[in-house]
Amino acid sequence: HDFGLEAIRFAYGYADYAHNELDFDTALGADTIGSRFTNREHEGRVEADHARIVTPLGILRGTAGIQISNRDLTGVSFEGDNLIEPSTTRKTAGFLFEELHVTKPLRLLGTVRVENNAITGATYADIMAPAMPLVAYNKSFDTVSGGVGLTYDLPLGVVARLSTLYAERAPEAQELFSKGAHDATGTFEIGDPNLTIEKARTIEAGFKR
Repeated sequence: HDFGLEAIRFAYGYADYAHNELDFDTALGADTIGSRFTNREHEGRVEADHARIVTPLGILRGTAGIQISNRDLTGVSFEGDNLIEPSTTRKTAGFLFEELHVTKPLRLLGTVRVENNAITGATYADIMAPAMPLVAYNKSFDTVSGGVGLTYDLPLGVVARLSTLYAERAPEAQELFSKGAHDATGTFEIGDPNLTIEKARTIEAGFKR
């Protein structure tokens, strides 16, 4: 309970991934590599549980944290336009979760997350004019998501819950900058660098045992 904290947790992850997509070459009578995808990503997270706080409404417990990630993604084609040019996505987020025990069976929940997504990449200014030089983009999106809810313990181990959530999501690099053939799905994918933040509002009610 030093400095009003009950626990501090750290996490770090690293991924280095690649795969090839194969095409059958009728002239050679064998598979050849049509495109190659690579993804390198670092992610770190720190979160801390604050000590229990006794309030007039009940006991308050909560967790605050920071999450940072960096992702480098490419989709190189050996037969035509790259599906996606080298792109980098940097995410920085802060989050807070609070739980108020009003009575033994009743708990109120609240959460908020603030995030910045900085995405760099390149695509055609006009997909209908692929002979034109590529245009580099530096996109930045600030998103805020949050929700409130309550849970109530019923007999026989049943928990009733009700929650409402507002969520914002920044577009991914693939959604912004894709501009080529995707051999695995047999499609030609076109991104839109003018995409904006996606927003959603939900209400959920249910029972869990």
